Amino acid sequence: MCAPLQFEQSHGKGGESTKPWIAYCAFHLGDHQKALDIYKELLERDDVDPTYHSYCACCYFYMGMYQVSLPLPERARERTSARERAREG
Repeated sequence: MCAPLQFEQSHGKGGESTKPWIAYCAFHLGDHQKALDIYKELLERDDVDPTYHSYCACCYFYMGMYQVSLPLPERARERTSARERAREG
């Protein structure tokens, strides 16, 4: 499943919505470093989905970097709360 997405991405047809799916595929195929690199890239965007912090935590966890993974889900929760407050007011 990853190959067609990567092909589209490399030929300029995939768009930005392709990257999360490539990261998803890479993670589930065991390429946790590649998935982490993509999720980190996605986190650099404006109006980013805070869930990517949790996905990074999963990548770090599966790479055996447990201490690095621990604070990331909390960061996702904090960003989600801040995002919801911004929408309300």
